[in-house]
Amino acid sequence: MTDEIPVSDQVFPGQLPGELVKAKDVEVTYLPASEIQNPLTGSILITNFRLLFLADNSVERLEFPVALIDQIEKFGGGTTKGVNAYGLCVHLKDLRSVRFAHQRETHARRSVYEAVTELAFVDSKQPFVEYLRKQCFAFELFQAKYLDPRSSDAANGWHIYNAEKEFARQGISSAWRVTHINENYSLSDTYPALLGVPAEITDAELPTIADFRSRHRLPVLAWFNRRNHATITRCSQPRTGVLGNRSAEDERLVSIIRKLAVAAERIHIVDARPMRNAVANQAKGFGYESEAAYEPCKVEFLGIHNIHAMRDSLQRVREICFPAIDDAKWLSNLENTQWLKHIRAILVGANNMVRLVSVGVPVVSHCSDGWDR
Repeated sequence: MTDEIPVSDQVFPGQLPGELVKAKDVEVTYLPASEIQNPLTGSILITNFRLLFLADNSVERLEFPVALIDQIEKFGGGTTKGVNAYGLCVHLKDLRSVRFAHQRETHARRSVYEAVTELAFVDSKQPFVEYLRKQCFAFELFQAKYLDPRSSDAANGWHIYNAEKEFARQGISSAWRVTHINENYSLSDTYPALLGVPAEITDAELPTIADFRSRHRLPVLAWFNRRNHATITRCSQPRTGVLGNRSAEDERLVSIIRKLAVAAERIHIVDARPMRNAVANQAKGFGYESEAAYEPCKVEFLGIHNIHAMRDSLQRVREICFPAIDDAKWLSNLENTQWLKHIRAILVGANNMVRLVSVGVPVVSHCSDGWDR
C-alpha cells in the first residue's frame, strides 16, 4: 500500500490513509510575519494530523502537525473593522506564530478554532489512553494502513517499543526484574504497563509503596549502568506532609536500590524543584525525602521551575524574536526572559546525575508529580 490514498479519493493533495478533514475554511488569508511577503488567499484545512493552508495560486503550501500547536488565539470581534483584522493566531512549539484572517460573514473561524482545540489539546477530564485512541492520527493511520487486508505491511506500532528488550539492551542484572503489575494501568495510570523494580521487591509490596508517592508513581528503573550497576530510578514526591510521615516499605525499596550498586556508599536523591516549592508542598500532604529517613543518602534540589514558569519564559523568548528582533536590546531582552537561567539549571542537573552514576552512585530523581521536568 502506498503512503498516500489514491488520488481519486483524496480531498487534498498528499492526503494520508486515515487522515480525516475535521474543519475547513475556503476563504482565508495567510498573513506572513515578514513584511517583505505579501498575504496569500487560499483555504485552510484541519485534519486529525495537521493544519494545512493551500494557496489559491496552487504553489504556496503551509502545513504543520496539530501536535506542534502550543496555543491558538482569536483576534478581532464581530464589530472589528479593517482589512484582515478578524481571524486566528496559531502559536507553535518551535516558536513560530502563524496568523490567518477569516471572513466574518462565513462564521467558519469558529469551526476551525474548535477543531484545533479538540485535536491539539488534551482534555484533562478524559482518560489519556482514551484520548489517544479517539484523537491521535497515529491510530487512524494504523487502522487504515496496517489493518487493511490489502496491506502486506503487518507493523504494529504498539510493539515497536518493548520494555523487556530495552532493559535487556541496557544489560540489567538478575537483581532487577520487569513487573507486569501495571499492565492495566491500575497501579499508576500515568506509568508504563511494564516497570523495572528490584527482584527482591514483590508485587504484593508495590501498591503500599505506590500509595506513599504522588500519583502512585513509585521509584522504578529508568537506566542501568552495566559497569558498576548504578541506576537512575524515577518517581514522584513522597507523602511526607508537615508531620514528616514515613513509609518503611518505600525506605526499604530505596535502600535496596542503593545496595544493588556495586560499591555505593550512599544514594543520591535529586529533587528537580526549588527547595521552597518542595517545602510548600508539605502543606498539601506531600514534600520531600528526609536524609535521616533514607540514610545514607544525599538530597539535592536542582532549582528547576515548573512547567508554567517554563512556558512563560519561552513565550517571552518568542515575543523578542517575532515579528522582529531589536538588535540594540537583544542581550538584555534575552536575559529578562530567564530562559538561559532555566536551561542552565537543567544542564547542570543532568550533568551531575551523569557524573554520579558514572562513579557508581545510584540516583533517584523526581519533581512534584514525577513528570519529565
